[in-house]
Amino acid sequence: MDRKIVVMNRQIRKPNRVLYRFAVALFSLLHRKKYSLKVSKSAEFEALKPPYIVLANHICNIDFTVVSTAMWPVMLNFVVATCYFRIRFLSGILRLMGCIPKEQFQPDAKAIKNIISVIQRGDVVEIYPAGQTTFDGEAAYIDTSIARLVKKLKVPVVTVHVDGAFIACPKWNMGLRKSRIEVSIDMLFTPHELDTLNHEDVYQKVKNALYFDDYEWQRKAMVKASKPHNAKGLERVLFVCPRCQTEFNMHTQRNRLWCASCGNTALMNEYGLLQPADSNCIIFETPSQWSRWQMQRYRQQVRLPGFSYSEPAFLIKISKHGKYIKAGAGTAEINLERFCYQGTYNGTEVSWEVKNYLSAVFAHEVKGHFDFVYNSELFSIAPFNSLSVFKFVALKEAAFEQYQNNRPILN
Repeated sequence: MDRKIVVMNRQIRKPNRVLYRFAVALFSLLHRKKYSLKVSKSAEFEALKPPYIVLANHICNIDFTVVSTAMWPVMLNFVVATCYFRIRFLSGILRLMGCIPKEQFQPDAKAIKNIISVIQRGDVVEIYPAGQTTFDGEAAYIDTSIARLVKKLKVPVVTVHVDGAFIACPKWNMGLRKSRIEVSIDMLFTPHELDTLNHEDVYQKVKNALYFDDYEWQRKAMVKASKPHNAKGLERVLFVCPRCQTEFNMHTQRNRLWCASCGNTALMNEYGLLQPADSNCIIFETPSQWSRWQMQRYRQQVRLPGFSYSEPAFLIKISKHGKYIKAGAGTAEINLERFCYQGTYNGTEVSWEVKNYLSAVFAHEVKGHFDFVYNSELFSIAPFNSLSVFKFVALKEAAFEQYQNNRPILN
């Protein structure tokens, strides 16, 4: 039987208490020693009894360890990307922990049914509405569907807001830094409030409650979080030079990020903040500010008449077991309306296109590829120029924003 079907049709169990408690004990030891974890819980939350929904900001790859520790002794059924269930050694652990599989950035009726069933039996479901961790330290796009879901469930909604975790473990360089993590747990909605608010209001309140910019938090907290190669990998996220505007010619070494075209250089200090190497350098103080500036450039570009961007790329088929198998080569192209791949697939010439409005973002990783769905099958694009991944991602998000700005949230 198809492994995907097996994974998706399993009944979602309660988390295994022994395994969950053991994991939280390990996480707690790590966080309190390395990150001086501080947890604040509101009185409303302390008095709350299951069932309810937990919404958390998706700040870094250790989020689930932070949230499970902060929420203990409440055990959570985490909603987890289905791709992790396709990894053999992980799938069994995820099922024992009561995790709910969800396809990233796609409608998933089975996942919704599983969430409803967990709530109906009186348990707690944890969701990361952004669906993917941030790459620049600032909150990512949250799809409007979260408003429809929480109104449909008619149970209390709790938010877990994490600060400092991206400073401790940035996506572009995931080696752990000794730092500080703060967590606040609050009630966002009661069932009565969900009944009285429309979808637009619910969505805006969720967005506001989960918004973060870890570098703005750091500018106030000023917690040291240094390591020997502090800036390594940052060139993949901050790939446009603010001085000469050249793309894909940024380089890093230890704590330096510089442009090979004009010499513009940033130095990352022990707080993760950026400083110009000299008075001639034009540098943003934080990676999130720099990334925001890049994003604004691409918002402007997608609105230009006839805009299109393309790169030669490998086509990769993602198997049902999570393996990445090179399946062809061709050209990946994106414009305001659609993403296209033209080239070979298993030796046959193909021309595929996917409308941009079907999803807000490409699932992607620092290692040089981004994913897309065609005819219900999962593929990945690995541009020959691996640094262009984040440009494709930014253009996809900008194109989707154009569509979303003209589309009201349905009530």
